[in-house]
Amino acid sequence: MMKFLIIKLLIIVLLANSCNSEIFSINADKCTNLGCTFSSLFTSSLPKITDDVVFFTSNPLIQSTIILSNQISIKSLNITNGILKIASSGSLSVSSNILIAAGGSLMLDGMSSCNSLTVNGNLYINSQSSLSVTSSLSIASGIFESNGTLNLGSLNIQSGITAFPKFFGSAVVTLNGDSNINTSIQLLDTASLIIKSGICTIKGLLASSTASIENRSKLFFGNIIGDLVCKVNSISGSTIQFSSSNIQFHNVITTDTTTINLIDSSVTIHSLPTTISLGSLSIDATSKIILDKTNCTIASLKSTLNSIIKLTNSSNFNINKPFDFNCDLDIDPTSSIFISATTPQVVNFYGNILSAIGSTIKLDYTCNFNKPVLLDSLLLGSNSAITFVKNSTIIKDFTCPSTASINIDKNSGSLTIGGNSNIDTNLNLNGVAQLNIVASTDSSVTNKVCTIKQITTGSDAILNIGTGVNVNILTPSIFGNSIHLNGDANLQINGNVSLNGLTIFPIEGIKLPTLQLSSSYCTLPENTDYDIIGTINLIKSTLALSNNIALNINNNLVVDSNSNIIIPADATLIVSGPSSIISSTINIDGKLNLESGSIKFDAGIASTSNSFINCNNANVNINGNNVAIGGQFSVTGAGKININSLNTIFKNGIKVPTLKTPININADAKVTISADSLISSPVFCLGNSILNILSGSNIQMDGGLSSQINSVISLEGSTLSLNSTSNIIGIINLNNSTIISSGETTISNTITSDPTNTDNNLMINSGSCTINTKNNINISGELNVLKNSLLTLNAAKTTCAKGIKNSGKIIVSNIVDTSSSIISQISGDAELVLLAGSNIISKTSASFLSGKISGTGKITSNNCQCGGIINGMISVDGSLSLLDSAVVLVNIFANNNYSKISCNGNVNVNGLIEVNLDAQASLTLKKGDEFAIITSTNSNINGTLSLSDSTNSKSFDCKKSQTGSTYNLVYNADQINTSKDGSSIEDHASASSTLFVSFNLLFISLVLLVIV
Repeated sequence: MMKFLIIKLLIIVLLANSCNSEIFSINADKCTNLGCTFSSLFTSSLPKITDDVVFFTSNPLIQSTIILSNQISIKSLNITNGILKIASSGSLSVSSNILIAAGGSLMLDGMSSCNSLTVNGNLYINSQSSLSVTSSLSIASGIFESNGTLNLGSLNIQSGITAFPKFFGSAVVTLNGDSNINTSIQLLDTASLIIKSGICTIKGLLASSTASIENRSKLFFGNIIGDLVCKVNSISGSTIQFSSSNIQFHNVITTDTTTINLIDSSVTIHSLPTTISLGSLSIDATSKIILDKTNCTIASLKSTLNSIIKLTNSSNFNINKPFDFNCDLDIDPTSSIFISATTPQVVNFYGNILSAIGSTIKLDYTCNFNKPVLLDSLLLGSNSAITFVKNSTIIKDFTCPSTASINIDKNSGSLTIGGNSNIDTNLNLNGVAQLNIVASTDSSVTNKVCTIKQITTGSDAILNIGTGVNVNILTPSIFGNSIHLNGDANLQINGNVSLNGLTIFPIEGIKLPTLQLSSSYCTLPENTDYDIIGTINLIKSTLALSNNIALNINNNLVVDSNSNIIIPADATLIVSGPSSIISSTINIDGKLNLESGSIKFDAGIASTSNSFINCNNANVNINGNNVAIGGQFSVTGAGKININSLNTIFKNGIKVPTLKTPININADAKVTISADSLISSPVFCLGNSILNILSGSNIQMDGGLSSQINSVISLEGSTLSLNSTSNIIGIINLNNSTIISSGETTISNTITSDPTNTDNNLMINSGSCTINTKNNINISGELNVLKNSLLTLNAAKTTCAKGIKNSGKIIVSNIVDTSSSIISQISGDAELVLLAGSNIISKTSASFLSGKISGTGKITSNNCQCGGIINGMISVDGSLSLLDSAVVLVNIFANNNYSKISCNGNVNVNGLIEVNLDAQASLTLKKGDEFAIITSTNSNINGTLSLSDSTNSKSFDCKKSQTGSTYNLVYNADQINTSKDGSSIEDHASASSTLFVSFNLLFISLVLLVIV
C-alpha cells in the first residue's frame, strides 16, 4: 500500500507541473490471467506523447500482463508491478524516462525507445527486438536479459546485483556515452558489446568465446579477476585500459595502429591461445602481460620500469613502430619477438631481457639494448641498427645483414655471440667496447665459422675469441688493441691488417691458437711482447715483424709461395711446430729460433749479417734455389738439418755445439760456408752434392764428415778439421787449403789441388786417416803426420808437392811422390811402413833422421838419409846414407829369408847392426854363412857398420864384399846340436853336473849334522 500511495503522490506532482499533460494511472488487476491489451485498459482515449503512464496492481503479488501490439508515444512510463510486453507488432516511444520498479517487468519483442531507462525490476529484450535509450540505461537490481539490439546513450549497472545482466544469442549492445558496469555482465553466444563513444568501464565480465567486444572509444577493464574468453576488437583511435589485478584473455584481441591500450600498475594480463592485434600499448609499473600461445601484434609500446611482458608456449610478439622497452622481457624457449619499423627513430631496451634457450628476438629497426641482456637468438633485418650498451649475450649463432649495423657502446658495451655467426657489415669497437665470440651451440653444423665483414677496434677495445672458435674477417681491418685468443681459437684475416698485439690465453691439454692471413699485409708493431701462438698460416700475404718483438709459434708456421715473412733487427721469431712449411723466401734481419718439429724452407732464406738463426730440436729442411744466411746459424739440441737448396750460403758460418743434430747436404744441393764454423754433429754430403768452404774459414767438424761417390768437397783458402769418424767417398778439391784429420778418417776418392798453389795440405793431427782409392791423390802442398797419428796411403798415386813430414806412422801401399820436395821424419816415435809394391819418391831428399822405416817397399831419392831404425826388404832408388844414429835391424828367418837393403846409387854407412835371429833359422845356420844385408849395384859401399852387443848380434861378423858393393853378415858360431826338446847337449851336461854337486853338498851336510 505504501508504494501505491507514493506512486499516487508522484502522479499528483507530475500533474501539478504540467498543465498540458495527463497522468494515466492504470490498475492492471484484471490482466492477471491471460493478460490484456494495452488499449483495453483505457476507457476513453489512449495516452499522448505528453502523457505519463503508470501501471500498477492493487496487490504487488498480482502479476498482470499488459500487451502492447500497436504503436504508442508517451512522455514517461512507470511499471510499478506487473508485466508490460511490447509485441513484435507493437512500438513504444517514451520521450522521457522508463522506470521499471522492483515488482515490474518489461518484455520487448518489438521496437522501443526512450530517453532514459531505470531498471529495478526485470527487463527482457528478446530476439528481433530493439531498444534505443538516448540518455542512460541504469540497472540497479532485478533481472536483465537481452537477445536483441540495444542502442544506449550509456549503460550503468550498479554493483551488488545478484543476477548478472545477460546478453545472449545475437544480442548487440551499442554504447554511445560514458558507461559504468560495476558488476559482472554475461556476454554469451554471439552477443556483442559495441563501445561507440564515451568511456566504458567494465568491472566484471562473463563471456563466451563466440561473443565479442568492439571498442570504438574508451574501454576500461577494472577489477576483473578470471578469464576473458570473448573477442575484443578495438577500432581506430580507441583506448583500452586494464586495471584489473589479474585477467586472462582466451580469444582474439584486435586493434589498429591508432588505438591505445593502457595497463595500470600491478595488473597481470594473461593472454591464452589467441591472436591479439593492438595499436598503442601502455604498461604501468609492476604490471605484467603474459602471452600464452598468443600471436600479438602492437603498433607501439609505452612501458615503465619493473613492468613485464612474458612470452610463453610458442607466442609471438610483433611491433611495427618505434618505442622504448622500459619493461622487462621474459621469453620462453618457443617464443619470439619481432620489431619492424620504418620511421627514423630508435627502439630502446631499458628493462631486463630473459631469453630462454630456443627463443627468438628479430629486429629490423634501430634498437638500443641499454641493460645487460641474455638472448638465445637474435635475428636482424636489413634495416636493423643495433646498439648494445651493457653486457649482452646472444647464445645462438647470430646473423647481421650487410645493410644492418651493430654498435657496442664505447663506455660499457660488451657483446657475446656464437661461433657460427655471420656479421656481414663493418663493425667498429671504440672506447672499452668488447666483442666476445664463443663456441657455437649448434650441433647440426660441423664446420663452424664466424664471419665478420670488417672490424676496426680502438686502443682500448677488445676482440675476444674463445676456444674452439673459427673467426674469418673478410676485408682489411685495423686493430688498435690486442686481440685475445683463447685455447685453440682460429683467426683468419683477409686483406691488409694492422695488429696491435696478440694476447694468448692457453688452456691446458688444448693446442694453441691459429692466425691465418690471406691476401694480407700485416705489421706487428714495435715494443710489443707476444705470447706463444699455435699456428700462423700465410696465404698470398706478408707478415712483417717490427723491432723488439718476440713472436713464438708453438705449433706450425705455414707460408705459401706467394707470401713472405720479414724479421727485422731486434725482432725474434720462434717456431716450434710439428710440421711447418715456408714456401717463399723468408727475410731475416733479427732472430729466428727453430725450436722443434719439422720446418721446411721451400723457397729459401735471406738473412742479413745482423741476423741469428738457431735450430734446437728441430728437423729443418732448407730448399729453394738460393739461400743466403748472412748472420749466425746455430744448431742446438737434437734435431736434423736437411739442405736441398741448389745454392745455400752460410756467410757467417755454422755453430753446432750439439752432437745430436746431423746435417744432410742432399743430392743436387750446394752448400757454401764462408766463415769459421764449429759442427759437432755429423755432416753428410749425399748424391752429387757440393760443399764449398771459402777463403779464411776454419771449419771444425767434431761430428765427422761423410760423403757419397758423386759429391764434391771443395776448399778455397780454408781449413777443414775432421775431428771424428769421417768417411769421404766423394771428390776433395783443395785450393790454398788444409785438411786436418783428428779422428778416424777414410778417404775413398781422389784429392785434387791446384798445382800452381803449393799451400794445399793434409795434416793427420791424431787418430787415423786412410786414403783408399784407385784414383790418384794430388796434394800440391804438404802432407804432415803428427805424433801418435796414423796415415794409410792406398791411393794409386799420391803426390805431395811440398813433401811429407812424419812424426807419427805412415803406411804406404802404392806410389807417393813428393816431386822435388823432401820427406822428413825427425821424431823417434815416427814410423814409415812400405808395403809390397810401394814407392815413396823424393828426388831432393828423403830425410829419416829418426824413427823407423820398415816393410818391403821402395824409396826413390837422390839423397836418402836414415838416422833411425831401418828394417825390412827396402830398396833405394838413388843414394843412401846411414847416419851414426842409424840402426839396421836385420831379421833372419828360415829359408834364407832375411831383411836387407838394396840401393842402386852411392851408399854411405855408419851406425849399428842389430840382429834378430829366428829360433828355427838358428837350427840351420852354420859357421861362415853369409847374409848380404846391404847391396849397391852401381857403386861401392863407403863407411863402416858396427854390430850391437846383443847375443844374436855377437854371433855374427860384418864385412864388405871384395867388390865393396855388398855389406854382409857372417855367422861366426859353431854348430850347436839340440835335443828333442830344443835344448843343446851342452846344456844337458851342465844341468847334470850341477845336480851332482848339489847332491854331494847335501850329503856332507847331513853327515856333519849326525856327528854334532
